[in-house]
Amino acid sequence: IPKFEYIRNRILSFQFTNADTSVLLRHFADFEQLSTNLITEHLAYPAYEFCLKASHIFNILEARRILIVPQRESYIARIRKLANFAARNMSANIVRACISINLMDWM
Repeated sequence: IPKFEYIRNRILSFQFTNADTSVLLRHFADFEQLSTNLITEHLAYPAYEFCLKASHIFNILEARRILIVPQRESYIARIRKLANFAARNMSANIVRACISINLMDWM
């Protein structure tokens, strides 16, 4: 097995069999909170990064069948909310940047 595949298989094995699900749940909450805090500070790109991390944790929890259906729906809604806020914040940042360098006349 090539080195990359070996490493990938070891990581997947850990995530799907050995990872402490209570720690994963805590990481999800932490990433969600960090993303929310960054959005309120108008730091859209780092906020989106933490949204992606939260989404990754959700995918691991989902694959491990840790979440029941109502929880799953709640987690998906929370991730969508973060992504939506980050995207709106990114758009606002782009408009502000265009205005500041007077590019709005070109659009």
